Amino acid sequence: MPKFAGVWPALVTPLTADDRIHVEVARRLVDDLIAAGVHGFYVCGGTGEGILLPNDARKRMAETVLVQAKGRVPVIVHVGAAATADAMELAAHAQRLGADAVAAIPPFYYGVGFQAIKEHYQLIASASDLPLYLYYIPGSTGVTLTAAQMWELCQIPKVAGFKYSAYDLYTLERILDLGKGRLNVFSGPDEILASCLEVGVDGAIGSTYNFLPRHFIRLYEAARAGDWGRARELQTQGNRVIEVYLKHGGLATIKEIMAMQGYDCGHCRRPIGQLSPTQVAALRADLEAVGFWNLV
Repeated sequence: MPKFAGVWPALVTPLTADDRIHVEVARRLVDDLIAAGVHGFYVCGGTGEGILLPNDARKRMAETVLVQAKGRVPVIVHVGAAATADAMELAAHAQRLGADAVAAIPPFYYGVGFQAIKEHYQLIASASDLPLYLYYIPGSTGVTLTAAQMWELCQIPKVAGFKYSAYDLYTLERILDLGKGRLNVFSGPDEILASCLEVGVDGAIGSTYNFLPRHFIRLYEAARAGDWGRARELQTQGNRVIEVYLKHGGLATIKEIMAMQGYDCGHCRRPIGQLSPTQVAALRADLEAVGFWNLV
């Protein structure tokens, strides 16, 4: 299996007013992010509103990104869904499109237990020949696993590694120790990228890399060079921006920041709300106050 690394945007999904994929904007975003130096794309994850979109829209977004990327960088398609059958359908479709890998969150809401989680991943893995990445994000799914359980899931054939979107670096280190270098692991929380790199992840998948790709690539390169002082300095600068977008509403804020940069990514799909003009003005003022435009 390939071992991916580097900074990968959890790609924003541009939407039209009637909730269709805004293909032209998506294509331009792909080209511009590749020009900025990103190492790959993660499509239809949480930032890409994957679980809010119908399967047809998710397939359209995956197709748009893969066609536009033209093999210049690898693409992982997130296929996680509440129903195992939907995730399997999306995984098979991703293989037909030529994706490099698929990823999936665990089953959520129903509290199905570890054995059902394992079977869920086994079935997704069986639906395609692509490498499968687990997506561990307990704050959103409500699914908390031990290091031993994560390692057990990583023994499923075709599982190549995981995206780790949690703040517990002790558990992350324990999983990496169990893996002994055999796992391909991405950091999830942008705000602790430097710390995760120091623990030993290979790369990062995150929201902020849509609008600050060069900044976080500089952080990644500083860490790879062993310049941890510089990496921490860049992390602090990036975290000032992250604090602003979290203050103003998370994902809806990200789309407004993309609009400020010239990408009309539209609204977020309901139930996620939109920012009012007054809120957008306050967001812009706060971004200016933390020096956002100097980091772009």
